Amino acid sequence: MAPSFSFKSGNTRGHKGVGATFLAYGFNYIQISTKTADLEAVGKMVDARNWLDDESPAGNPRVIPDKEGPKDTLFSGFYSGASIYLKFDSSTNPSDLDWIKANTADKWFKILSIKTGLGSFSENKRIQTKIKVIDKNGNETCHENRGTEYLWPHKIVRKANQLKLIIKKEKELYQKKGKDFRLPTSMTKLDAIHDKLGVEDLKSFLNLEDGEHAIIDKYNPVVYICYMYSAKVWPTFNEKMGVRQNLSILTSGIQVATNNMPQGEMLQIPLRRNIGRQNQVHCVFHFDNCKADLGRKGFQKDIIDFCSSISRKLIEGPFQKLRYTLRPVTGVLDDLSREAAVDNWKEEMDKHEQEHPL
Repeated sequence: MAPSFSFKSGNTRGHKGVGATFLAYGFNYIQISTKTADLEAVGKMVDARNWLDDESPAGNPRVIPDKEGPKDTLFSGFYSGASIYLKFDSSTNPSDLDWIKANTADKWFKILSIKTGLGSFSENKRIQTKIKVIDKNGNETCHENRGTEYLWPHKIVRKANQLKLIIKKEKELYQKKGKDFRLPTSMTKLDAIHDKLGVEDLKSFLNLEDGEHAIIDKYNPVVYICYMYSAKVWPTFNEKMGVRQNLSILTSGIQVATNNMPQGEMLQIPLRRNIGRQNQVHCVFHFDNCKADLGRKGFQKDIIDFCSSISRKLIEGPFQKLRYTLRPVTGVLDDLSREAAVDNWKEEMDKHEQEHPL
């Protein structure tokens, strides 16, 4: 549980032991169960959080064997792995998970897909996840999912299309019909324009500076960017989630990711003009072989500056040119879930018509 100590190699998530230390000393009860082919152990540490606040503590808290066995009853059915069991109390922050006001497994799946390794930048279909939530009234909900993947913002709206596909279609139509061409309806009145841009995409779309070339060569970044038609999409989504008021689960800004998972808090996009549009954009920057600073899950200044500069150039460059493909802002808050349900129903009817034409 000591900081700066980890059994992990440089090819895995973490490396620094900060997460284990936070769990151990952020709570007054933690039980760790671990199991391999030739080892099985269960230990617990008690009152570590209180020990931090004690001005004259009597010795360090230690992990001791727990003869009662794992609190997690499902753990006995696993061949190998680890189980962490925590208790909240008045000394911890938060004192209980009800503070977030997320009381169902589906809500927690969305939260964890944005803030933790469950929201991997590159999809991994091999991992099976199961979330079980029991609220204070004893109501139990479960969410099972095959695979891990970030909660991409373009998937929460009704109609979205990719930047590179729209640009490609523009060029095709311009060559055929000249400047009076019209895009197909699938590429107009969009809720969002999005894309994942690799190194070659960044080099072709943007005028990069020497320092930005150095970051690209060193860290091989991939950028996901989603430009919403309105900044109102974020509060609408958060309200539909039914979580604590003013708690932003999914919002605009820059999320930095490394080791295939989001790390640290959201950063603001620093536009130089049309400043309000920064609230319409959600970016995720993933870097290879890049480590966050110990303890703070922050990143070095050159990484932050790169993210700020590239996001600004993308918004003021290729995305600005395609703003005409976005739907107009009416001032009325959209019902995202209702619109998605209607679209799903239309797809079912189209499929039914094709499969059963009579």
